[in-house]
Amino acid sequence: MNLQKYISQQDNPYYFAYHMVISSMQHNNVYNGISKSLLLAKVYLQCDDIILYKLNEENHYEQFNSTPYLINNYEQIIDLLNARDNEIREHKWLDFEVSERNIHRLTILPIDFKDYNYRIVIINNKITDLDKNEKFLHIINKSFKVILDQMETYHQMIKLSNQDGLTGLDNRMSYIAKIDELDQVKQHVTFVYLDLFCLKNINDMYGHQIGDLYIAKTADILKNYFPNYTFKSDAYATSQIIETGDNVYRIGGDEFVILSINKTTEQIEEIIMDVVNDVKKIGLDIKDNPITSINYGISERCNLETMSELYKLADEKLSIDKTKTYQSLGIERRKMYI
Repeated sequence: MNLQKYISQQDNPYYFAYHMVISSMQHNNVYNGISKSLLLAKVYLQCDDIILYKLNEENHYEQFNSTPYLINNYEQIIDLLNARDNEIREHKWLDFEVSERNIHRLTILPIDFKDYNYRIVIINNKITDLDKNEKFLHIINKSFKVILDQMETYHQMIKLSNQDGLTGLDNRMSYIAKIDELDQVKQHVTFVYLDLFCLKNINDMYGHQIGDLYIAKTADILKNYFPNYTFKSDAYATSQIIETGDNVYRIGGDEFVILSINKTTEQIEEIIMDVVNDVKKIGLDIKDNPITSINYGISERCNLETMSELYKLADEKLSIDKTKTYQSLGIERRKMYI
């Protein structure tokens, strides 16, 4: 980045605001884009740091993003935001004198975006021209509302591209990305391949609406036993996730996969038996009571097996489990049955 170019344009804050918004879009990770935008603001103001805070679900402010290479945690700023928030809300911006940890002055700029409360904190602001400062603070407020709107759009794009619309589970695209990642790191993986029993026949007999209900209720059971991951509260900006080690995917119409990095085959088997029992109890809101069940196969990386090898082994075990289910019900496997 040519920082000198932006410094030379300080008399034109609108030029700067344009580049701040554009910069937020120039990274595949939006979080990094916002950090770059904050860096431009830092250069423009010639201040020590700029930090973006956000009100969390516990109604307390926490650091959300900052200029790169932030050294201090500035915990006293969070205390100030939480203690004086009502006062801050009543102003377009507010200055504070601080004499801790080399902070001499804070300028706090409230940015309310939809139902989210953000605060931009400018540290050691050296600008003394109030008119120029006020004009810039107005522009940065407007610019960040544009950036936040872009973040929300980005989040929706991530969600649509990685999440199955019917179940809310990760989709096949997300699954492919994960197995590529696991092939690279060669860490422990327990691979579970699951297939719903007689979904095609339920679709044929009762319609796809009932079949979709069957899929969705099964997915809810899987999510209950294997909470895969949750987006952070700020995820539409950062796209960062917190993984529990049990990622659950819908990879086809009636096919699901669980990739666990912290459970053994024995641990998974115990949980899957509970899943099977719960799926058998699914009600489909119709007069008849078709049989519902789910079959599965499990493989575990013990040496350096590829994900393709784990998939093949789990698929073979799944086929054996399906055959046992049909035999126990006295049904010829390839014939229609409800």
